[in-house]
Amino acid sequence: MPLDTAVFLTMRSALKAMAPILLGCAALYALLPTTGLAQTSGTIHYQRTVKPEIPEGVELPPELPQEIREQLLASMSAVDTTAWGLHFTEKASLMTPASDSAAIADRSASHSRGDTFVRVRMRRSQDRSVTYTDLEAWTVTEQKDFLGRTFLIRGDRPEYAWRLTGEQSEYLGFACQKAVTEADSAMVEAWFAPELPVSIGPASFGGLPGAILVLSIDDGNLTTWNATHVSPGMPQEALMAAPEKGREVTQEEFAAIVKEKTEEMQNQGDNGRVVIRRVDR
Repeated sequence: MPLDTAVFLTMRSALKAMAPILLGCAALYALLPTTGLAQTSGTIHYQRTVKPEIPEGVELPPELPQEIREQLLASMSAVDTTAWGLHFTEKASLMTPASDSAAIADRSASHSRGDTFVRVRMRRSQDRSVTYTDLEAWTVTEQKDFLGRTFLIRGDRPEYAWRLTGEQSEYLGFACQKAVTEADSAMVEAWFAPELPVSIGPASFGGLPGAILVLSIDDGNLTTWNATHVSPGMPQEALMAAPEKGREVTQEEFAAIVKEKTEEMQNQGDNGRVVIRRVDR
């Protein structure tokens, strides 16, 4: 047998024996994010939709017609939609409300019949929270406003017990995978993009091997975050600093302050969110 033929047959046999290994490597590579497409800095623009819950203790006058009652409750339950930006690098992320995000206006509805006038009003202040996440120290700094006062909350980044479902989809041109977890007794569903290999997400959510582009809480019945587009490029250095203004408190202390002040306003007959007035003319 000629030498070149023998060499060819030997190489063919070797390649045939290695075929399963090569196929396995190819399959593994297909599951990994493409390095050339990986984006480790930029800004993710989100739209947040919140479905408000009608506070406990709100009762409409029983003499109101059912149609009017439904209209008033529908006005109080209308969803709020705001725009947010998540600036990120490999080391940190900063989430802020968009500068053009409109303030949430008071909602009101009224009904008049005979000598009775009923007005329902829901007051809402605009959420101007700022969330800074240090991805190296795994800490979070939140700046929140409440009743005209600014608070600074520092602590460890929340740990979520994510479970990958194996479901895949495409969103904004990114291959995404689905993960679920539970937070505050509510089911959380997230779609993250391994091609954005930074463990970030809206608000304090994160901890996945890729940025979260879509997130819903309680099957979208509470809050939904949807990325509208992703801007590449390094954020300005001034944007990537933790907030420093505000009275420093723990998460538990802040929750206690909110609870105390809310109860005070409820006892005064105006909880700052819903006002029901009945006027007999």
